[in-house]
Amino acid sequence: MADVTMGSAETSSLPSGNHPVDEVLPPYQLAVLGLQHVLVMYAGAIVELAPAEQLFSLPRHPYTAALLESVPRLDAKPGERLAHIEGQPPRPHERLQGCPFAPRCAFARERCRETEPRLEWRDGRASACHAPLPGGWTT
Repeated sequence: MADVTMGSAETSSLPSGNHPVDEVLPPYQLAVLGLQHVLVMYAGAIVELAPAEQLFSLPRHPYTAALLESVPRLDAKPGERLAHIEGQPPRPHERLQGCPFAPRCAFARERCRETEPRLEWRDGRASACHAPLPGGWTT
């Protein structure tokens, strides 16, 4: 998935050859069929990488969950508004202390604001989050 906040597709943090990225897509194309793995980026950094089925059914990073909640649904009630992410993304090339998503994250804690999380691999997927969603893990 492309990082629309930075206008880039950075994949240098991935182990070579171990976890292929099938396509780089903007968030509005999340419903594309046939993807094997999905890479989610925020502010120029990879925040989650997982097999597509796992990522869509159980996202571990709050940004991934927020993106999925903002996708239009065919079963939505008429007039229902799309979910949105509060706040603004950082400006390009702006380096914040801690996790770049922390100012917009409902799950952020003090550690998130102080220390940037590292991309960690577990169970065939990766996430960079100090406050992962239920079903995730703690760092």
